[in-house]
Amino acid sequence: APDTTPIAREIHALEQFSKTYHGEREFSRHSQRNTFSQFLAALVKERICSSDWLEGSSPEHSLVVLTCLRMLLRDGVYQSEVFRSDGVKILANMFVDLTELYNARIEKPYLADQLKELANIFHKLTIDVSHRDWLIDCGLHKPLVYLLSAGDVYILHCALHALINLATSDEARALVGDLNSIEVLLRILQDYDFVSKRLASDLLRKLCSNDYVREQVTVFDGIPICLSLLHLDDVFVLMHTVGIIERLAYDAGARDGIRVIGGLLPLLTLLQQDRVYGPSAGATTNPSSSAGPVRGLPPSLAGAQIPEDDKFAVWNFDLKAASCTALTVLFRNDINAHHVIKDNGAYMIALLILPQLATTFAEATAAVNLQKSAFRALRFLFSKERNRQLFKRLFPPDLFEQFIAVGHYNFDL
Repeated sequence: APDTTPIAREIHALEQFSKTYHGEREFSRHSQRNTFSQFLAALVKERICSSDWLEGSSPEHSLVVLTCLRMLLRDGVYQSEVFRSDGVKILANMFVDLTELYNARIEKPYLADQLKELANIFHKLTIDVSHRDWLIDCGLHKPLVYLLSAGDVYILHCALHALINLATSDEARALVGDLNSIEVLLRILQDYDFVSKRLASDLLRKLCSNDYVREQVTVFDGIPICLSLLHLDDVFVLMHTVGIIERLAYDAGARDGIRVIGGLLPLLTLLQQDRVYGPSAGATTNPSSSAGPVRGLPPSLAGAQIPEDDKFAVWNFDLKAASCTALTVLFRNDINAHHVIKDNGAYMIALLILPQLATTFAEATAAVNLQKSAFRALRFLFSKERNRQLFKRLFPPDLFEQFIAVGHYNFDL
């Protein structure tokens, strides 16, 4: 006979809700929005914030409550409502406890499933900039970093997404970097699938704004690992990796190391006009069910609506511009600049300041940014006295005068 106890009926009703509204994302605009709002309030007050329920609920009951809560929190309005209660703090504590059990490999029914729901919930909550400092104060970054070693790729991707969102302030980057996350991220870059590499390289690029993180990348042989990624064809991995190399190159020792390991030529190779990069076949950038822009778009176009046919051109213009920027930083080292001149790099960069084929506004914007970045790279090369005769032959007199007027080592575009 079917279980007809109140708890069983509640579990059944919650399961029915999750099936009926699995595709709904804007509950606060739905015709039943008042009912949904009351439902959310009841879940938070009578379940999440109830110590009796937390201590006595079955794993199955907890899971279906978290599933319904995760669905409702797709809606930004409802996220704000939950933040006004104690619900998020309690969920954060639950997240910490479940992460400890998961990492200790303790067997518990529905443990991984509950952790997936919580990881997804906190990925959603980190999207809103106004929530991030509060979540950092709650210590959310700690379980997220621990989950970088998760064996479940869905949990890993949710953790990476959330950490990418949190790593927008100096304080957050320092806290994440202090938790021994760098070695784990470098291992992901070496051994994991393209989506994991994409997310890990994006996170590491942001973290490399921190001095200690850059030191850790060098300590754990991150320079050769990042340079090895420049031979891949995934445009997102390449853009993020070039960004990492640029940030590392602000340190004089790293500039030498990149050259010694052979990092200049792969960066020049990315400038070749006949190379076109795109996303890896079959890869998706967003493992969660939450809505939002595809991560990995060039920063200047984040959130922009770009026609599908235009994206490849925009991505490739932006990748070349990022490569020019990384080379520009590397040119602060005279030996690096000399090596690039010897490898015909000045000619390869100069080709990029010529008019580029662009058929849309998005392409034209990216093409102009590329021309500026290439021009700046050439100007840094010119700053070395031994290279100046080359540029007198490269530019006509009137353009050469403007080129000189920019000034030495002026990084401002």
